[in-house]
Amino acid sequence: MHNPGLHRLLLSNFAPNPCEASFIRFQIDDINSQISRLRSQLTELEDQLQLRRAVLSPMSRGPVPGNIWLTYNWSARAGGTQHDSPIDSGVLFHFTTSHTPLTRRFSSGSASFACGLLQSTALAILLVSLEGTLDHLTLDYKGPQCFQNFLDSLGAAAEGPASLQRRSWHPLKSFTLKFDGEWNVSPDPLQSMFHHLPPYITSFELYLPHKWSDAFVVDSDSDAAPLPLPQSLLEQLSSFTLGCSWDGTRWMDATLAHCVNVETLTLDSMGTVWMYDNDDPDTDRIMNSGLLLPKVRTLRLRNIYPPSITLLFALKTPQLVELDVHFDPDEGEVYWVESQPFFPFIGQSDCDTTLRLLHLRNAYITTGELTDLLFNLPSLTHLSLDSVVVDTGASLIDALFAPEDSPEPLLPNLETLELLQLRPDFPSHHLLAFLKSRIPYRIENEQPVFTNSQDPFKRLNVMYQRTKGENQELDESEVVEVLRRRCGVYLNIGPTFHVD
Repeated sequence: MHNPGLHRLLLSNFAPNPCEASFIRFQIDDINSQISRLRSQLTELEDQLQLRRAVLSPMSRGPVPGNIWLTYNWSARAGGTQHDSPIDSGVLFHFTTSHTPLTRRFSSGSASFACGLLQSTALAILLVSLEGTLDHLTLDYKGPQCFQNFLDSLGAAAEGPASLQRRSWHPLKSFTLKFDGEWNVSPDPLQSMFHHLPPYITSFELYLPHKWSDAFVVDSDSDAAPLPLPQSLLEQLSSFTLGCSWDGTRWMDATLAHCVNVETLTLDSMGTVWMYDNDDPDTDRIMNSGLLLPKVRTLRLRNIYPPSITLLFALKTPQLVELDVHFDPDEGEVYWVESQPFFPFIGQSDCDTTLRLLHLRNAYITTGELTDLLFNLPSLTHLSLDSVVVDTGASLIDALFAPEDSPEPLLPNLETLELLQLRPDFPSHHLLAFLKSRIPYRIENEQPVFTNSQDPFKRLNVMYQRTKGENQELDESEVVEVLRRRCGVYLNIGPTFHVD
């Protein structure tokens, strides 16, 4: 892209002024970020390409350098059973064979693993035969018994030459385990299959059967379901993802109470209403005091049904830096997010001075509620509002202004604002007024004169929804031009995409 200002600086012997230098540094950061995203997309596309090639011609095509693909059709082999398996044809395994251990990866495809002895044995032999170590492993099963079959097969396969003892399973540090249809586990912790997980895991993702699945006769049975995770496993984790739609707080006590070293915690509620008994003494204790998570710096709530945001009452995160809440609203009925449930969580965590980044996604919230929430988070430096809808007749930007009678400014430390998936008819004049309020200026002799150089605001990222409408004109406004070219504020304003 042609940039006259950059071209002029390259041809001159003069150093850029402070604003120009700041702007160029922002451009460098943005280009590096785009390169990183593109590389990630390229890797994903290459994987998808090889997956499709393997499906079309798994036997005639030799392995692509650096990758090995193995396709095994269980139903075509004598002794294969499928009656208890959620797959119909085969399972695809993929792992890289790079000499760099950090790039070695082995994971399942999108289908779940079959449950029979033959299938478990084949996978176990493959694992113990791999050279080097794995970076990550994902296993997706119908129920715990299938996973136990694999563990038994793995133990048998490893009872061989010394070279096989150095199998990829043992040193694994990142592991994802999913169950989607059964939950028949012993409540006795000493008999727990989780004792046989790789001993050095520091990153663990566990997805439990949905409370509406065949694992439970009725969904309320999930309240009493055992979850015998070893305390030693939980205490060694630095990253933990738990996909759980179960009712009550028993599952919390069994897991979160022991996450003393977890720094990144992700809780996926699977879009269900979380029910709990207020009269239960343990639940009362957890909901009124919170489970201490002393090292959590990043908390992500995924697929949260808006009324279930009270889940925050059960958490205490005194070191919290980033809060990411991804709501899963009911498509048939709008549930408005209230700010009140956030306040007890912020108070008991005492994180109002540590919290720097807030992400809200798929939220219906009034401007008043959003303003109240932001007013109680004065240390925020990064605010991301993705697919956030406010009340009729108001603008999302209205929530970013402090009330007229307020003695304190709103978001005094804000450096970055992201507004994503905006409607094409989003009123740009509200956003321009906000920008000018943060970095006020006047024009003298056709040049901007800035009247407040202390505001920390540095970056704006705006992206619109796809539409057949006209292109947005925000990018061409005077305010954007002045702040971008004269003050070094990075403004990324995405186009209104056309849909044919």
